[in-house]
Amino acid sequence: MPDANPLDLAGPLADLHSDALLLMPDATSVAGDEVPMPFHALLVHRSDMTSTLSRFHGSEIQLQVLQQSIDETSILRAVILRRCRDNQPVEYGAIRIFLKHFPEAAAATLRAGTTPLGTVLSEFNIPYVSNPLGFIRLHTGSVIAKSLELDATGDVVYGRRNRHLTPAGDVLADILEILPPDVPARNVD
Repeated sequence: MPDANPLDLAGPLADLHSDALLLMPDATSVAGDEVPMPFHALLVHRSDMTSTLSRFHGSEIQLQVLQQSIDETSILRAVILRRCRDNQPVEYGAIRIFLKHFPEAAAATLRAGTTPLGTVLSEFNIPYVSNPLGFIRLHTGSVIAKSLELDATGDVVYGRRNRHLTPAGDVLADILEILPPDVPARNVD
């Protein structure tokens, strides 16, 4: 995603907020090999973030929906993923889920807004391919900082634009995933 348009970096966040550029005003595209550790280990892969974060943090992950819009075809939401063991936020995200590619029971679970997408994919044995579109670096603005429960704005954070695809290439979900700046500290009890 070199020289990407800032709205392309925002993905589903731009669909949620008409002022998405204000939420990530200085977002820039970075190559995967430019993402520093431990962010690199958490972002530069072809898996879902829920299971990746769960392994890294040694805790199940729960979903907090901040904002959502649901219609017959899709769910659009801003979310926080939290560690179950201490309720710490481990990701801020925006996601559009395309319901027609999910079995009805899985779609009902997704509509309920209580289970992260990665958990639904696993529990319902839904085959998918994770297809990262690019990686981003930005400074936290007030909305993202508040959502991640940070004391101040301006921290450097990293994230990725990702799509989960069916094996046939249909889009299951379009996702923006942003990690908090203090990932190493949050990995320690």
